[in-house]
Amino acid sequence: MDELRSARLTKKFLMSLPSGLYLMSNLVGGDRDSVFREYVLSPLTEREKQWARIKLAGADNRLCRIFKTEKQACDWKISII
Repeated sequence: MDELRSARLTKKFLMSLPSGLYLMSNLVGGDRDSVFREYVLSPLTEREKQWARIKLAGADNRLCRIFKTEKQACDWKISII
């Protein structure tokens, strides 16, 4: 399995992740796609902006999945459909 971890997406959790991992919310929209998915950014100022986008999408405090790459996230999604 390519998924590294599932966890509740909190600001503390986001800030604790190493940059470069791929974050995908379990919350899906009308198009059946994750409402938030991005690489974890660096530096901290960029991660603060990323947290604002997570909140705007409604993905804060929801379950998320962490992958090494976007391709692994896409492959995982295909495997569960």
